[in-house]
Amino acid sequence: MIVGMQSLFLYAGVGVIGTAIHYTTLLTLVSLPTWGDSRQGVLWATTIGAVLGAGANYALNQRCVFPGAHRHRQALPRFAVVAGVGLIINAAAVAALTSLHVPLLLAQPGATALALGCGYTLNRFWTFS
Repeated sequence: MIVGMQSLFLYAGVGVIGTAIHYTTLLTLVSLPTWGDSRQGVLWATTIGAVLGAGANYALNQRCVFPGAHRHRQALPRFAVVAGVGLIINAAAVAALTSLHVPLLLAQPGATALALGCGYTLNRFWTFS
């Protein structure tokens, strides 16, 4: 069980890097008038940020969190599926929360936490198993 908790904490640490890429991209894009002035622009910005963060997360998770004999041929498509699920969870949560007038800077961390929990479980028991 300690191995599971250690991998969860390491996964979360790796996730900080992906999240930093995600949030930096999001905040940069929404600072542009054509992006930040519309709900659609905000959703595109968070989606682009999530995709860039997912790329960093795959590389770090494959190398640091779940190292082993798994091949990219198997792990990468599975990771892409999990990232896609996380992308949908993230976008849906941001859309739902912002439609309830929750400020983006509160909505996005909630969406991230939800996607993190789902992503860890799927990656640990399916992608990198």
